[in-house]
Amino acid sequence: MLGETTDMAANQQDPESNYVEPDWEAEGKAAGDEAMAQGRGQMLSDVGWSCYFDVTFNNDWHDDIMCSNGSSYDRPYLRQDDDFVNEDELWASALEYEAALNGR
Repeated sequence: MLGETTDMAANQQDPESNYVEPDWEAEGKAAGDEAMAQGRGQMLSDVGWSCYFDVTFNNDWHDDIMCSNGSSYDRPYLRQDDDFVNEDELWASALEYEAALNGR
């Protein structure tokens, strides 16, 4: 009985060893492409550009914003001269960037 337990433990894998980081940007683009194919993207592009929080998990908040007009995507690198960016600063810069994209 003891030998069986040891054999089972030897056959178990660490679940983290099989983990693959998702490609969130590609998934977002795929969702946008699907929306366009279904006719929903046109409504979004009529509204203009919209920016939203989209974590990159790269320990750099400067690029944790994604902007889209429903058919195109843009990931700006905000506040380049700021060594440490907090969430409020990031959102303020994202809103400025969004306004610039929309020509306001």
